[in-house]
Amino acid sequence: MLARSPRRAVRWLLPLTLAAAAPACGLLSEPTPDVAAKQAYDANGLRFDYPGNWKHEAEVTAADGIETVLVTVESTGSAIAMVQQFKPAIAIDPDEMLGLLTTELRKAAGEQLAGALDYAQGGSRSTTRTMLGAERPVRASSFEVALVGQKVPHTFEVVVAELDDRSIMVFTQAPDEDLATVRPGFDQIVGSLTAR
Repeated sequence: MLARSPRRAVRWLLPLTLAAAAPACGLLSEPTPDVAAKQAYDANGLRFDYPGNWKHEAEVTAADGIETVLVTVESTGSAIAMVQQFKPAIAIDPDEMLGLLTTELRKAAGEQLAGALDYAQGGSRSTTRTMLGAERPVRASSFEVALVGQKVPHTFEVVVAELDDRSIMVFTQAPDEDLATVRPGFDQIVGSLTAR
C-alpha cells in the first residue's frame, strides 16, 4: 500500500518542484498563507483548517481491504501539504516513506525531463510534533533540485500518527527559501487536524 502512495504524491510534487526550480529571481514568489481567512476540509473522517488562499483536492481509493484518503493542499506558489489516512490502521515507517518519496521523485524527474533535472539527496533529522493531541514522530529530509543551473534546496517533513482505527500521515514540502513564509500554513493544517 505504501508503494502506491508515493507515486500519487509525486504527481503533485514534480510540477511544484519544477516551478520552484525555474529561474527564481523574484518571478515566482510564494504568497503569504492567509491563515486568518481559513478554509476547512471536513470529510472522510478528517477535519482540518488550511489557509484561505490555498486550494485542496481529495482522492479516496480502496485496495487490499484498506481505504486510503489523500487530501492534497497547495499554495499558488510551490508549497504542498498532503494529509493521508489509512483505514484500518497500518504501520507507517517515516524513513521508509521519505525513501519511497525521494525515489519516486527522482524516477519521475528522469522520465519526464530526460535527465535535465539534477537531484541530490541531503541529510535527514528526527524530531517530534504535537498532532491529534499527542507528541508524534517527525522525520524531515532535505534535497536539492537543479534545472538549467538553478539550484533550489527543498525540505520534506513527514508526521505520523497511528491510532486504534486508522493511521494518519501529514507530509509537507517547500523550497527552503519559502519555509519561513509557508510554515504558518503547514502549522495550521497539522495543529487543527482532528479524526472523527
